[in-house]
Amino acid sequence: MGGISKDTQFAELMNQVRHLGTVRFTMLAVFGALTVGLFALSPAPGQPSPEVLAYSRSVGTALAVVLIILEALLSGQQVALSERASALEGPDGPILKGKPYRQFGPVTIASVGIYVAFLVLWWSI
Repeated sequence: MGGISKDTQFAELMNQVRHLGTVRFTMLAVFGALTVGLFALSPAPGQPSPEVLAYSRSVGTALAVVLIILEALLSGQQVALSERASALEGPDGPILKGKPYRQFGPVTIASVGIYVAFLVLWWSI
């Protein structure tokens, strides 16, 4: 009885990497929708009540912090899966050859930057 073939392992790892990429951008879309909802709580544009502002600020801050943490964890998992897939593919593989694996690459930095920008926004209003 043999184990799982390298081709099957590679295909599954690449599916998981793609899934994590989809999760990353789904988190961003959910964050956007919830942020718009929190901004819409204000009864009068430009002059929210102190209670609504405090609630929106705390929920928006908590949401941004949780998603920053999830982004870092997701990125680390994606790097680990990519490195394993690269090892299975070999040094001369046609798919992953020469591609760097960084936990804090451009996509992660951009996503975290968006969350941080909204943290600044929440505390500037």
